[in-house]
Amino acid sequence: MHPPKRFRSCYCLGFLAALAWLAPRPARADVTGAARAFAEGQAAQLEGNPARAAERFELAFALSPSKEALRSAARMQMSAENFARAATHAQTLLDRFGEDAQSAELARSILEEVAPRLARYEVSCTPDCALLVDNLAYFLEPAREHRLYLSPGRVTLEAHFASGRKASRSVTTSAGETARLTLKEPQAPPPSPIAPVASAAGTSPGEPERAPAPKGVPVVVPWITGVATVACGAATVWAALDTRRQHTEYVEHPSDEQWNEGIARQKMTNILLASTAVLGAATITLSFFVRGSAKTSVGVSPALGPSSAALAVTGQF
Repeated sequence: MHPPKRFRSCYCLGFLAALAWLAPRPARADVTGAARAFAEGQAAQLEGNPARAAERFELAFALSPSKEALRSAARMQMSAENFARAATHAQTLLDRFGEDAQSAELARSILEEVAPRLARYEVSCTPDCALLVDNLAYFLEPAREHRLYLSPGRVTLEAHFASGRKASRSVTTSAGETARLTLKEPQAPPPSPIAPVASAAGTSPGEPERAPAPKGVPVVVPWITGVATVACGAATVWAALDTRRQHTEYVEHPSDEQWNEGIARQKMTNILLASTAVLGAATITLSFFVRGSAKTSVGVSPALGPSSAALAVTGQF
């Protein structure tokens, strides 16, 4: 059996209400933190430290705005002879809790006593802003209107907007004067121009193309290996001739000493011949990779016979 339609409607509404209650809600006032700060302010007041007490009462008001915290902060600022701050608290009492008789009476008595010695500022923000005075935070809560009292003289008022942009003005006032000013949010800076995309060759449009970097080995490299080949070839020729001379001496006067010396000379000749061949091959190979020319070639051809040795160097430049 299905429940009546009316019962189902009430059930759905109750379910939605429960979801709304359990859903995350905006951050609320920190009542616990405000109570703790208020108690610390009372303790400092009993200890005879009005400046510390005023600071804690102001913190309690910032965490959870209440007329009791603001009244206590105003009284302690008066006791600490911070008259400008006390007068500002008195003005805030009138603006926010003017309907409360006790708050209004305290605020008027403070202003009657100290306002003639101070300068009054009425700051309008477009849109809402937080307000700093000489780089010190005065009103952290953004608002369209800020009313405050400061000592006579030159001050700098700076508005901070939700966008992160700022606006400031410097004003000079005298005692008993009222300064009215408007701080407007500056316009956003224009977007920076998009940088032109570089071409494939690495140059921007309209920029003359640069010649590509030359590829290959410098022309001096094959020349160095060629000179080394000639030198090694000359040493090979000398070693071959000396080996032949050693062979002739062994034939005329055979001995173990002459035999061993001849073998050593022959090994040295073979090593020099192999080195000459490697250097010659390297020279020929490098000549094909010379920068700026694909036709440059150098060739070294050592030759060794039973009675003579020769080294031929050929090239095309």
